[in-house]
Amino acid sequence: MTRIGPFAITIAVAFGLWFGATSLSDFLSNQYRRRENHANPTELPEAVAALEKQLESDGSNLQLHMKAAQMLYEEARSSRNSALIMKAVEHYAFILRREPNNRDALGELAALCFEQGILDKAEEYLRRLISIEPDNIRARTDLALVLVQSGKAEESIGLLNAVIKDNPALFPPRFALALAYRVLGEREKAKQAAQDSLAYAPDETARQRIARFVEGIDETPPPTLEAFIRSHSILGPKVTSIEDNGQGLLTVKLREFPIENMPPVARNVFTSKLQQALIFDKQINKCILLDSESGKQLIEIAEE
Repeated sequence: MTRIGPFAITIAVAFGLWFGATSLSDFLSNQYRRRENHANPTELPEAVAALEKQLESDGSNLQLHMKAAQMLYEEARSSRNSALIMKAVEHYAFILRREPNNRDALGELAALCFEQGILDKAEEYLRRLISIEPDNIRARTDLALVLVQSGKAEESIGLLNAVIKDNPALFPPRFALALAYRVLGEREKAKQAAQDSLAYAPDETARQRIARFVEGIDETPPPTLEAFIRSHSILGPKVTSIEDNGQGLLTVKLREFPIENMPPVARNVFTSKLQQALIFDKQINKCILLDSESGKQLIEIAEE
């Protein structure tokens, strides 16, 4: 079993987020393609079922809860089974109710929430971890990347500059800094930060991706919310109309969009990604999704 290791968010996800490897479209498409994984949501992998059996007689054993959480999450990551993800969360939450300062549980639950697009909870758990370990470089860098994805790039830059000042030879915070500047529209600073990170890149693949990142900075601005919606593999085909009232409101009408049938985790990811796209669109501050036939409101998101 692969545990969530050092710089789990930054190394594994930063490139994926920028280059599209962990897109919302992929996540939701997998959810719908793999409905069979939700047919028996309480059916557990054999090893996890054995641990759950042990917990029936030793329910306060936090080591067993941690092991169960880690095994469930690894299984959920490969199967895209939202029920297993929620069971993993339950075990982590149990641990934190009894040991609020459990470093492993805070770090791993933060990574889980980040991967599932639940950015507010990822931020909460990382801040709790940093309050316990203020010099935890991994947690500080991971928090900065969460803040970038949440549209809080200025705060992210402050955190990253502090980390880099004390640890100049680390690659993850240097590349995260380039992402933060890119989100802010500071293109020259984004290029410089990315180029500075080249000397510390872990391998040739990373260096090639950094080069592509630098080349792409001037090509296109971050997509608008409307472009995000129209290009989305699930949302796009459902769109019947999109109206921008010129005063910051985008109204989107959809046909047969099954928001009520989404698993809770998928719905959280979906709304979180919409929120991120809204943050990066400087012309829109509110978006409403409506059913095109009934006029029923499906979702409303607004700048926080």
